[in-house]
Amino acid sequence: AQHITTIQDRGYAIKQGQSFRPTDLGVALLHGYKHIGFDMGDSALRREMEQDFKHICAGRKTRAQVVEYYVQKFQEIFDHTNARIPEIEQK
Repeated sequence: AQHITTIQDRGYAIKQGQSFRPTDLGVALLHGYKHIGFDMGDSALRREMEQDFKHICAGRKTRAQVVEYYVQKFQEIFDHTNARIPEIEQK
């Protein structure tokens, strides 16, 4: 999947055999996010998104509704994170 390639390309994790190991950068990033209240290692967000994709396919939600929801959600995460960059940098 593309997200696996992306985390490797960005240096957040390396593949060892059939498993992945986080790099120091990956661990630091997760700790920084967790420190400001976001557990980016939690699979709940991905699970929620996959459920919403199924709702689109079943006709229970529209693509526009789902896109709008996640654009807003990620904008809030970005704004919150951006405001706390000095705090992350100190860790």
